[in-house]
Amino acid sequence: MPAFPSIDAVNELLNALINGLWNELTAHQDETQPYRLTPMPARATRKSLASLVETRAEEIHGFLTGIFGDQENLEVPEPMAESLDILMELREMFSGMQALLEDPEKPASTAELKTLKAHTAELTHIVEREIHSVVIVARVLREQEGAMEEKAELTEY
Repeated sequence: MPAFPSIDAVNELLNALINGLWNELTAHQDETQPYRLTPMPARATRKSLASLVETRAEEIHGFLTGIFGDQENLEVPEPMAESLDILMELREMFSGMQALLEDPEKPASTAELKTLKAHTAELTHIVEREIHSVVIVARVLREQEGAMEEKAELTEY
């Protein structure tokens, strides 16, 4: 922990963490409050789309790491497993799109970039839906003792 100049500085940090970050995150455990990803850029340029799909891949990776920590093998119910599979597949798709967009040897017209932006918006909605599904199932599982025990023989997530 860093040194704090005063107790007020400590209280300010705790207030930001508890009232800001924690309350924001717990709100998404409500079925009516789905998580929203970073907004899309207004323009459909190679650079802005490459940045967006890179961000989407990082958001998915960060979510999976954040919710499961360093646990690699988990026993999860089928609906959550399906959502996790979809999220991992979408992370790979976004990474692949990023590689294509950053490759100067792969031309793309303005119309193609606009189409890619529209497809990225559709995929973003799917990511948000699947993240929300995982959050809701995780909330239910946390309420059940031992529901997410680490299992060495199961598929890695």
